[in-house]
Amino acid sequence: MSQLTAFKSIIDEKMKLYDPNDIWNCDETALQYKNFSKKSYVAKDDDCKGTKQRKERITLLFCCSLLGKKYTPLIIGKSKSPRYLKNFNIQKINARYLNSKNSWMTSELFNRWVLEFNDEMTLQKRQILLILDNAPCHIIPDCSAIEFLFLPKNTTAILQPLDMGVIKAFKNHYFNVLIESFFYDLQNMDVTSFNKINLKDVSIIVSIAWDRVSEETIKNCFAKAI
Repeated sequence: MSQLTAFKSIIDEKMKLYDPNDIWNCDETALQYKNFSKKSYVAKDDDCKGTKQRKERITLLFCCSLLGKKYTPLIIGKSKSPRYLKNFNIQKINARYLNSKNSWMTSELFNRWVLEFNDEMTLQKRQILLILDNAPCHIIPDCSAIEFLFLPKNTTAILQPLDMGVIKAFKNHYFNVLIESFFYDLQNMDVTSFNKINLKDVSIIVSIAWDRVSEETIKNCFAKAI
């Protein structure tokens, strides 16, 4: 029996112990939030020379259930106190912000996120199964409401629901919202406006894009994966 077949049998047995509402998956992804396209848009007669891709990046942590329910997305940037988030209550747009030196997920940040997720599940008097990959930063604390099921190495591309199309759907929605906001004010249309996007803008767009990911998309990705 292959490792993949053996693990799928483990998942099947575990899933029998939980209500579908209580089977969840979490995963991180990097987002270069100013690169709305790999193509350049210029006026017909303009001289078009090669331009560099913008490198500004954040990390996002998403979590969703087998039945398509979505948990508040976590945004990880570099700054501890971004000036564009000053006096802005990010929780009102259903998002969360934390920081790390390189804007990557760390074991400390993951620990904080898991404990808060566990507290929420505890308040709801739920016991859940959380499927996740075995990234080095995924060091888990003791959690009374969560059982963790780690995916084997080199299987996340075929076993992780978020990697089966959920994150891709989110990114498509993100860049669609970005372009929509760009063309909203036609009188002030300017491609350089994308360079002025700040963390407040990004947080709002992330929230809108995550909300646009449909329950059906998530359900289909769970079905493909497990």
